Amino acid sequence: MNVSETTTDQASNYFRCPVQSDKGRAIIRIGRRKAEATIQETSIDGFTVLVPPKHASKLMVGQKWVLEYDDTRHEIHPQWFFNSPDGHVQMGLRRVK
Repeated sequence: MNVSETTTDQASNYFRCPVQSDKGRAIIRIGRRKAEATIQETSIDGFTVLVPPKHASKLMVGQKWVLEYDDTRHEIHPQWFFNSPDGHVQMGLRRVK
């Protein structure tokens, strides 16, 4: 077994559950700012979200982030960002609390 097989095996240990867009409405709070988001997937350790262009400018790294989704609040940390050509931002968010 080589290193790439090990990485693939470890990556597949997390099941990601897709969320229907009409059920995925969420708010990301960063300090006093808030940005609308749509949850695309959930997993045991976090979320994949999509932020529309008009809210993408509110995203600031370095402050505490809170995700409000499905009547719950999660302290989260952004892990990765993808800026699409149409202005949307897709992000991987990891649960802290």
